[in-house]
Amino acid sequence: MSTLTKQEFFLITSVGLGALLVGTIVAFLTIGGGKATAKVTNASGATINMHIKFGAATKAHPFCGGASCVVPIPDKATINIPIDKKHLNATLAFGAPVGCGATKVELDLNNPSWFDIVDVSLVDGWNREVEVALKDPSGSKKIGPVESALGNEKAFGVYPLACDICVERQKPPCGYEPGKTGCKGGTQYKPDVPCQYQGTVMGGGTAVRVTVK
Repeated sequence: MSTLTKQEFFLITSVGLGALLVGTIVAFLTIGGGKATAKVTNASGATINMHIKFGAATKAHPFCGGASCVVPIPDKATINIPIDKKHLNATLAFGAPVGCGATKVELDLNNPSWFDIVDVSLVDGWNREVEVALKDPSGSKKIGPVESALGNEKAFGVYPLACDICVERQKPPCGYEPGKTGCKGGTQYKPDVPCQYQGTVMGGGTAVRVTVK
C-alpha cells in the first residue's frame, strides 16, 4: 500500500471537509422544511365563499384538481387547508373571485427553495376585512386587520390599494391610475414598511391563520 504525500493528504482532507461542510449547510437550511400550515376562520356573521386560485408552482391542490375552486365556509367555522407538507402557492379571496375589486391573501408556503411568504394585497381592490396571524420559530406576528381600502401606508404585510410594486402604482390593474399617493415609502426593494411577511425557516415552517370578517 503506497503512502500518501502531504499534498495528496491535504487535497483529500480538504475535499472531504468541503463535502461535509456543504452537507451541514444544506441540512441546516432545510431543517423544519415542509412544516407550514394554513387555517381560515370565518368571522363574518354568515356563510362566505372562499375563492382559491392556485399558482403554477403549487404542488398542493387541497380542494380541487384544477387551477381554482370555491369553498363555502359556515359562520364561525375554521377550516384547514390540507397542504400535506407540499408547496402551496395560492391566492385567496372572500365573497368574490380573485380579481378586480377583491381583497386578496397571497400564500407561498413550503417552497423548498425559499422561505414562507404571506401578504394581504389590495392591488386589485378591497371588499372584505381580513387579518392574518403568523407564528414561526422567531415568534408571533400579525398582518392587519385590513379594515378598509385606504389608510394602509404603514400596515405591515399589506400592499396598499393598487400599489403593484408596494411603493408605487407603476402599472396598476383594474383601471387604477399610476402614482404614489397611498403607497409605502422608500424604494421597491426597501420600503419603509414591508409589504410581505417572510418566514424564518428555509422550506417552510410558519403557522398561518387567516380570519375574514
